[in-house]
Order: sequence, then structure tokens, then C-alpha cells
Amino acid sequence: MKVTRSLVQMIAVTGLLVSGVCSYAQTNANGAGLNRPGGIRSVDAQMHQLTEALNLTPEQQPKVKAVLEERTKKTTEVRTDSTIPKDQLRSKMQAIQDEANHKLHAILTPEQFKKYEAWQGQRGGQHAGPPMTGASTNAHHAHPNGQ
Repeated sequence: MKVTRSLVQMIAVTGLLVSGVCSYAQTNANGAGLNRPGGIRSVDAQMHQLTEALNLTPEQQPKVKAVLEERTKKTTEVRTDSTIPKDQLRSKMQAIQDEANHKLHAILTPEQFKKYEAWQGQRGGQHAGPPMTGASTNAHHAHPNGQ
């Protein structure tokens, strides 16, 4: 009887552990934080994070999403284009990110854009370059929305 009881308990604990791991994996597979192949966060994952981090308004959300989708499409095209020499990849990717930053700067308030640059830096430039510096930043000091 003791052996059977111990065996049942062991099976029950193992079942709980397995179901917990499967549940966690399923949550992450459908969750906003999971990376797609290549380490790129999905647009939906980025939107989820940015909406919370920047407190995006309902009016800003579709505009920001459009910029992220365009950036993702362009960076995917560059990454998959085998005709682009490796030494030009970084500059092409940075140009795409600079264009996205310019568009986001026009959509976001100055405070939101500062938070966006900090968020981007925390991500380690994943799917993007580092926060804008130098000459390209100077063009962004005057906010297009006059804010």
C-alpha cells in the first residue's frame, strides 16, 4: 500500500510539473513578449510594450503600429536580400531605423519620444539602431507637432 501511495504521489507531482511547463510554454508562444525567429520581436509584442511604456493614446496606436510594420517589412527585406554586401547591411538597417524614428517623433509627444529612445536603448538596439545621436538627432529637436 505504501509503495502504491508513493507511486501515485510521484505521478501526480510529475503531472503537475509537466502541465505547468506546458502551460508556461503555451502562454509565451501566444504572449506579447515572445521573439520571432531571428530574435526580432513581433510588431504586436512591440505595440504591447510601447502602449504601456509610453501610454499611447488610441489615436497614436494605429499610427505607431503602421511605422513598426513598415520598419519590420523593410528590415526583413534587407536581411533576406542576399545581394546586399555584409559591410552595407548595418548602414541600411540604421537608415531604416532613422526613418522610423523620424516618423515616430512626429507622432509622439516630446516626453513619449524620450521614453521611446530610452526603451529602444534598453532593448540593446534590437531590431533598431542605438538611440539617435549626432547630426540626425539635431533634426528632431524641434518637435513637428509643436509640442
